[in-house]
Amino acid sequence: MGVVVKNAAKTYHTWGRIVRALDRVDLDAQSSQVTLIVGTNGSGKSTLVRAISGLLSLDSGEILIDGVHLSAIGARAIARCRGFIQQVPAANLCPSFSIEEMIRLYLDGWAPEHMRNARAAFRGYGIGINSRIRELSGGQQQLIALELVLSRRPSVLLLDEPTASLDPRNSTRILERVAAAAAQGVTIILVSHNIDLGLSICDKVLLMHEGHVIATWAGTAVRELSASVLKTRLIEAATRSLGN
Repeated sequence: MGVVVKNAAKTYHTWGRIVRALDRVDLDAQSSQVTLIVGTNGSGKSTLVRAISGLLSLDSGEILIDGVHLSAIGARAIARCRGFIQQVPAANLCPSFSIEEMIRLYLDGWAPEHMRNARAAFRGYGIGINSRIRELSGGQQQLIALELVLSRRPSVLLLDEPTASLDPRNSTRILERVAAAAAQGVTIILVSHNIDLGLSICDKVLLMHEGHVIATWAGTAVRELSASVLKTRLIEAATRSLGN
């Protein structure tokens, strides 16, 4: 089980130009694994993740979550089966709310055990549940957003640059929590420019450029892949674009 994308295509018309954000993209992200997506700016990474999240429609292609076509799941069911963490913590939270209020908002209608687990998670981080979101650091806010999403026990977790604005300590804490979720059976799709940290927890790597997946590593190949090699491939792809 997991997420399968087949022949995904998405085109934008911007300032008189046609931009192929996704051009026949395939992806197979399995449960209990972390799939890392890296690429040059504008390569289609965020477009792909937003399409999988159900927030963006493809022009053509298929997306299946746990074997079911995304189009057949329905918006409410999609929201329950997948979690989505964006780059800016404030995009996932209400800054004027306390953590307790966020817990009640996120888990309204869910079993009481979900609320108990969320409160226990925040105590483990040493963050008081009566703290206001706006009073916390960006790293703490992102941890809160992640725990709130995971408290719903999604089968799929999508993360679009979740550590981009964080210090190294909180970046590590975020990805350690992501790895723990994968170990519990969650399908993880992680977009990140933090290649070193991403490689430390991933099981598969996709390299994207100009709407295409231009390289994939899995299994033994991932374990042998170094950050320097992956960064070199990124630079080579960007350089080719500049020469065209």
